[in-house]
Amino acid sequence: MTENWESDGFEQTPMLEPEFDEIDEFEELPSFARRNRRRPAILMATVFAGGLAAIVIMRSLTGGIGQVMANTGIESTVNGFLDFMRDGKSTKPARKQAISPSPFDDLVTDHYASLQVPAESLRSNPFIIPWTVSNETHTVLNRSQISPRQRRAIRLQELEAATDLLELQLVMTGSNPIATINEQAVRVGDVIRVDDRDMTCILRSVSSHSVQVEILDDMLGLETVVTIPLRRHE
Repeated sequence: MTENWESDGFEQTPMLEPEFDEIDEFEELPSFARRNRRRPAILMATVFAGGLAAIVIMRSLTGGIGQVMANTGIESTVNGFLDFMRDGKSTKPARKQAISPSPFDDLVTDHYASLQVPAESLRSNPFIIPWTVSNETHTVLNRSQISPRQRRAIRLQELEAATDLLELQLVMTGSNPIATINEQAVRVGDVIRVDDRDMTCILRSVSSHSVQVEILDDMLGLETVVTIPLRRHE
């Protein structure tokens, strides 16, 4: 009966033991010997080495290997990496924070001090400008070197030029005449206020078209009479 045994339609599958044996042998192989495993580390190392070699070759054609090391900073990079791997810290010196210079270092204090306006000059003329002060300083120095007679003559010219500081705006004639000068309503004998403290202006007479003002300088004992015409605004 055993010889005449017939198949029932089901075939027996072959044994898979050899395949399992191959798998066991494949796992026992080292990683670099496996065919189906990628090797990205080796590939990256190869690319990096090739690129570095190309840079060195290109740089060496122009300035030599020393210039290459200086330009690329390979030596400092490698030394810093080795120090970090050995001691856990890099010997690269820390960058010093750049201290921004003060914007006031370039200012010349002597120049600004020379432009300061004295308080006395501001009282006499509040609209004075610094560069006129410097010119007036030289004028004062020159005046100190002139004689008293010349000083009186210069001061008299200044008193006569005071007509430019006085503006006659309105006149009213009659038994008690009134004039408006520099927006000040004054009568005959009244003092007209001006910026120059050493100068005294007194109204002496009023007519229909002008007034006469006496200008005095008590310090030098000077006096003069000027005529101020009526300015008609069209």
